[in-house]
Amino acid sequence: MADDICQITALNILRGRREKGFSQEKLGLAIHK
Repeated sequence: MADDICQITALNILRGRREKGFSQEKLGLAIHK
């Protein structure tokens, strides 16, 4: 049970980082335009 929670938490953290990266790229593109 605890292992499942750890895996879910890790996936959520990775997903959050990925979304932040995307938003930063979009902001960068918007600034360059």
